[in-house]
Amino acid sequence: MAHCTRTPVFFAFPALFVLCLLSVVSGCAIVPAKLPHNEVEHQCEMATHRWDLRVEVMEGIQCDKPECLSLIIVLPAVTGFSSGVFISIANTVHWLETISRCN
Repeated sequence: MAHCTRTPVFFAFPALFVLCLLSVVSGCAIVPAKLPHNEVEHQCEMATHRWDLRVEVMEGIQCDKPECLSLIIVLPAVTGFSSGVFISIANTVHWLETISRCN
């Protein structure tokens, strides 16, 4: 019997996934965005705000050096992580203020 050798599809999948992900997030930064007060928060005269994540496209990034590739990969990850930590803390403080002032 002859043996067929096939290249498994799952070996190519991670590389394709990374390339697709890079094309989607390249040149993007994830930043916190302050949300406006709703009616209840305005009536309670709250000092803190709710926060959300927003994706900002970085215009004019020219990638002609190898170091640029690392920037394209690292920028969304670093800004996403740091913004996520900030938003988690800020929204927790906002929630604590909401239950102490509005209840």
